[in-house]
Amino acid sequence: MRVLALPLALAACAAPSPPSITVSPTVGTVATAAWSDGSDQASRIVVRQGGTDRLASDWQAPELAHVATLLGMHADTAYEAVAELEDGTRSEPTVFSTSPLPVDVPEISVEGEPGWNGWLLTSIIGTDTGPLLIDRHGRVVWWHFATEAVRVSRARLRADGRGVWYGYADSEATDDGGLSSVDWLGAPLEIIEAPAFSHDLRVAADGSLSWIEFDRRFLANGNPVWGNRLMNNDSGAPAELWTTYDTWDPETVGRVDSQGYWTGLNALDFDDQTGHYYLGSRGFAAIVELDPVSGTVVRQIGGPESDYEFPDERDGLERNHNFQLVESGILIHDNRNVDVGSRAVELALDDEAGTATHRWSWQHEPPVYSFALGDVDRGLDGSTLITWSASGVIDDVGPDDVARASLSANLGTIFGFTERIEALPGMEGL
Repeated sequence: MRVLALPLALAACAAPSPPSITVSPTVGTVATAAWSDGSDQASRIVVRQGGTDRLASDWQAPELAHVATLLGMHADTAYEAVAELEDGTRSEPTVFSTSPLPVDVPEISVEGEPGWNGWLLTSIIGTDTGPLLIDRHGRVVWWHFATEAVRVSRARLRADGRGVWYGYADSEATDDGGLSSVDWLGAPLEIIEAPAFSHDLRVAADGSLSWIEFDRRFLANGNPVWGNRLMNNDSGAPAELWTTYDTWDPETVGRVDSQGYWTGLNALDFDDQTGHYYLGSRGFAAIVELDPVSGTVVRQIGGPESDYEFPDERDGLERNHNFQLVESGILIHDNRNVDVGSRAVELALDDEAGTATHRWSWQHEPPVYSFALGDVDRGLDGSTLITWSASGVIDDVGPDDVARASLSANLGTIFGFTERIEALPGMEGL
């Protein structure tokens, strides 16, 4: 028995075979790694550049054959990949190179030194449209051109890590929107029929989706009115959770413009503690908290029938888009108008006094007017990322209110809403 145990022990310590690396022909910054070993240890792929470990796949349990999708690499760059065992034993390297970016992927320049780590999942609207994943230095590490439409406003990671969901529409005047999902190699995964999709979507931990749609009806005089509805597919099929007509009457609340535009819901968030949704309304210049079980608006920040007074009228919202709940308040991308420019503004909410007061604000220098979309993201360190969508600029503002960096896309490129990604699915930054 001792004679048989010796080669097994030696086999457990033997180096794994060099991995096979296949760079995707459709998304040239993504590769598939395949490797095998006879070890009783977990193993992974480590991606190296210039002699330094850069990225690693998740550890995989001992088995004969392994496959991993490698994400986060830069375009047109030489790398080497090694298979690594838990004890640190590594294979011989496999050398490979990623492909150059397509000419239609925008160049993103960075001024200053970003103070955050990770990636940004956003979208672009320009010559082409689709989801885009960029690193902190503005380098595009993944993209997908959506052929369904001319405007992708929001992209979200899939809950299973296999790829990305995105919402699209051609215009607000036609039923040509929807929800699509693709994997990291650009192959289609799922489609949800949502022809009236508008602006924003959310992916829950269980993989179900919620999203905003237009709800077009008619006034008593026959004129059209565009309200909105909140949808989800918790039951497996698209279902309406709530419509703005359940709460307000377009004949008496808010204003219906000459085109029929009324509530203009354009931003979506969810509070796990309360189970309530938060929705941004451009038409009302307000943020509302919705209890989806009762179908009632719990509170409204700004706009007609606001539950909060604004002691300083300059803190009232105008054409607002995305927002983030913060401690005892809310951070909002307030688009405003061309005369004063857009801003990020933080309001302290005093429920007892019923007031919304100015706590912090920021404008790009020089001020810009983001006439469409716009986003804000407060980091754990107190810094803020502000997406001036229509200007194709993302500012990184430190907790000391000093601008640390600014990311700028090609002239004519609009950024969609943004989501900060700390770790790529199946990968670890080294």
